[in-house]
Amino acid sequence: MNLEIRVVLVDDHPVLRWGFRQLVDTLAQDIRLIRDFACASEALAWLSSNPVDVAVVDIALEGRSGLDLVQRLNSDYPHVKTLVYSRYPAREFALRAFRSGAAGYIDKRQAPDEIVGAIRQVSREGTYLNAETAEILKAAAMGRPASLPHEYLTPRESEVFRALLGGNSVTQIARKLNLSVKTISTHRGNILAKLGVTSLSNLVRYGIDHGVEP
Repeated sequence: MNLEIRVVLVDDHPVLRWGFRQLVDTLAQDIRLIRDFACASEALAWLSSNPVDVAVVDIALEGRSGLDLVQRLNSDYPHVKTLVYSRYPAREFALRAFRSGAAGYIDKRQAPDEIVGAIRQVSREGTYLNAETAEILKAAAMGRPASLPHEYLTPRESEVFRALLGGNSVTQIARKLNLSVKTISTHRGNILAKLGVTSLSNLVRYGIDHGVEP
């Protein structure tokens, strides 16, 4: 019986892909990182002819977002369990991830042992829930909505929001995300409207007041 867990990682940061591989190779003899990818399209093309058990997916990807990828995997490759692996707070995106078909959600800042344990649990039990995500799902089931405006931003809007908070210009964000300046400007306008602010300085103040990290 083969107990090896075959994993792919989709993350657009080369250093994080390298670090994840070191983590798995060091801590988990039963987990094999078969391939890592920078974008959703590369992963989907490869998965069409290669079997894996778990896909570990970041939310912020170039082009198609991580949650879009989760939906596609859930539809086309239901045997592949997806673990969303993100630096974004669970409060903002965990519920969306599960609704997209993810089997688990874990913060990149968690301890290495917890990350390895999440992969094992997703593979063997089908779902990974820690105390925070369990509470989020419980609140949703009881009909308690999110209370802060930025929690309703789309994944791409949230990424642009944080980039703006980090002092990046529209042009810099467009270059980083491989999108047009016009598209980023549209996202910026939508973010201002959703958060009820009228200027970049007010946007920064909102981020500070609500503890949103760039």
